[in-house]
Amino acid sequence: MELNYDTALVAFGGAVKALDNQHIGGYLVRFSTADDPDLRGDFFSKATDFGFADTLTSPIYLNHTAPLATRDGKNVIVKEKIGEATLAMDEIGILVDAVLYNREIYENMLDSLGWSSGTAAHLVQREPVGKAYHITRWPLGLDASLTPIPAEPRNAVVPFKSLFAPNTEPEPETPEGGGNPPAEPEAIEGDLAAAKAAIEIQLSELNLMEV
Repeated sequence: MELNYDTALVAFGGAVKALDNQHIGGYLVRFSTADDPDLRGDFFSKATDFGFADTLTSPIYLNHTAPLATRDGKNVIVKEKIGEATLAMDEIGILVDAVLYNREIYENMLDSLGWSSGTAAHLVQREPVGKAYHITRWPLGLDASLTPIPAEPRNAVVPFKSLFAPNTEPEPETPEGGGNPPAEPEAIEGDLAAAKAAIEIQLSELNLMEV
């Protein structure tokens, strides 16, 4: 199943960490509570249905296969998966243990990348908890991406298209089981400005190619 990026949602995870045996890792999702939701009022917990029990494999993509602007004004788009990850849950969140197929291509940029999960909006469920919204279902296994968009420690959930359509205000999502109230215009503009600035990274020096 491929994501429909007109309706997909993404959640920013943690930083990329170097592991043993040339693996990389980190947290794809971090848990929090209704007292510490993300900037849009959402939070994940251990009770969230991520679509697996013990472990799950997921393809890894670069920036959710969306374009990355280079310093010379060109775009780099890598449509094929660049690796494979094994996901597992601990007390903090959803851990990633990943192998990149061509790590040498991305080695110099790993410090500038973070983890981000993508999923289909129509499969996501939320329920109100106090003034926040608990994400009760967030199916994983479709897209574990490495992205230069700054990792949000509290896993801000945003419509994928909002990151790449700076002149279009994203439509509010209304998942089954309750929806989040629309974000204030100032918050939306801040999200888009930060994402746009982060995407303008210096990839041209890395000789990055489609794989």
